[in-house]
Amino acid sequence: MVLAFSLRRAATARGGASRLLSSSARQWESVPSTLPTVPGTGATTGRVPPPAAVEELAGLSRDGQHTTRVAREAAYTGPRFEQTVLSAQPQPHSAQELIAQVPIIKVAGRRTSCNGGGGALGHPRIFMNLDDGKPVGCGYCGLRFQMDAEHHH
Repeated sequence: MVLAFSLRRAATARGGASRLLSSSARQWESVPSTLPTVPGTGATTGRVPPPAAVEELAGLSRDGQHTTRVAREAAYTGPRFEQTVLSAQPQPHSAQELIAQVPIIKVAGRRTSCNGGGGALGHPRIFMNLDDGKPVGCGYCGLRFQMDAEHHH
């Protein structure tokens, strides 16, 4: 971009702007087209290359994965992982699995609020409407609240 700007400025200073444009047009015409051509005419067919050619240019394998991507078993090879037993490594639960284990909090009223435990570890207080009787999850921490069936009016 900077090179093109400096060339344009130098050409216009000498009064040769048209010369610069014509040479760049010739330069772009010399770039080979990636579209298929009609034999004998050199004109492009306007058709898109076959998907295999596109995948090859993009570096994709037949299954759509990038060619540098390898399976987990093959990725942990070499001297760094020589004595590592992957099955013995800790595999922590995801936050979604952990919050799903927390029981639904029953509420006596039609509305409740959640602040994530309060203090520095909490989140902004939000209010939830529990009129429909279904569990409602907090958008910040994932705790679920439900109106107690005994207190329904």
